[in-house]
Amino acid sequence: MGSEAYDFLQGQGGMYGRIMDDYYRRLNARPKTPATPTLTADTILQTDGGTTAQITVDYSPHRKDMDYMLSWKKSTESSPTYERIRKFPHIIRPVDTGATFEVDLSVERRQTGARSPFGTVTSVAVPDDPNAPAAPTGLSCSTNAYTGTITLQWNPNIEDDLIYYRIYRGTSSGTYNELALSVGTTYDDFNATTGTTYYYAIKAIDRSNNASAFSNETSCTVHFLGTISVIPQKTSIQDPPASFGTVYTQSVTIPAGTVQMTGPVMVRSNTITGGPDSVSVRVVLTIGAFTATSTTATFNFTSSQSGEERTSPVTIASVTASGVGTLAYQWQNTTGSSHQLTAPAAWIAE
Repeated sequence: MGSEAYDFLQGQGGMYGRIMDDYYRRLNARPKTPATPTLTADTILQTDGGTTAQITVDYSPHRKDMDYMLSWKKSTESSPTYERIRKFPHIIRPVDTGATFEVDLSVERRQTGARSPFGTVTSVAVPDDPNAPAAPTGLSCSTNAYTGTITLQWNPNIEDDLIYYRIYRGTSSGTYNELALSVGTTYDDFNATTGTTYYYAIKAIDRSNNASAFSNETSCTVHFLGTISVIPQKTSIQDPPASFGTVYTQSVTIPAGTVQMTGPVMVRSNTITGGPDSVSVRVVLTIGAFTATSTTATFNFTSSQSGEERTSPVTIASVTASGVGTLAYQWQNTTGSSHQLTAPAAWIAE
C-alpha cells in the first residue's frame, strides 16, 4: 500500500484509521522465532571418484512474503556463514565429511526487513567419506647436477575433494619415509646427497584424510659434477708397443655420483721412422672389481712432424663405482717410432 492511500484512509478516521494502524503495526513487528528446521546430511560419490558431502535444510511452513537467514558452521569453528534464502529445501555444499555442523534460522519480512531472533541451534553429523582417491600415476624424476636437486612430477588426480599429495622417499626400493606434502604435481627435493640413489612414491589425500595406494615408484641419483685431481705424469721418450700396453698408472679418488669423466692426453713425437706414424692412447679405470675403459685417442704424425705435440680428450663413461682406484694409461704404435705421453693433471666429471 502506498503512502497516499495510507494518508487517505488515516484521514477518514474511525474504523479505517484503526485498521491501517493495526496493519502497519503487524507489518513492522518482528516475526515469530522460527521452528527448528529439518536437517539431513549425506555423502555423494562423484563420477570422477571423489566424494561430495552436503546438508539439506528443510523448513515448513514457509511463507512467500518472507526471507530466511540461514546460519551454519562447523561445531569446531567460531564464526558462522550466513545465507539469505527464499525457498526450501536448501542445500549446503560442499561440507567436510566426518564433521558436525550447527544450523540456525531466522525469519525476515521482505517488505520491511523486520527480522525474528534466531531459533534453536540444530546439529547434524556428516558421515565419513568411505572413498579413497585413486593412486597417482606418471611419477617420474630428473636431476640437476649443478644445484644438486631432484625434481619430481606426476599426473594430477581428478577427484574434486583432493587436497594434497604426500611424498615418500627411501634409499632402497619399496621402503620409504614421509618426506613432504605438495598441493601441486611437482616437487623439488633439495636435500639429496650426491651419489645416493633415492626411490620415490606418492599418495593422494582427500578432504576426509583418506589416502590412496602408492603411485608407481621412480628413482634418481644426483651425479657429481666437478674436477677430479690427479698427479700429472710424463713418460720418458720410448717406443710404444705394437698392441696396447700400460705405460704407467695414476692413483685417483673418484667421488660418489661420478658417471662420466673426461681428461686430455698429450703425445709428443720424437723421431718418425719411415712413413706416417699413428699412436693410439686409452685409459682404464679400476676401483676394486670395477673396470671401465675410455674412448681411444689417435694421434697421426708424418715424417716431417718430429717434435710436434698433439692433445686429444678421452672419456670414461658408465662409471658406477667410487672411491680410491687407479688410472692405467695404455698406448700402441704402428711403426715403432719413439714418442712421449703426458697424462692430465685433472679429469672433469660431467
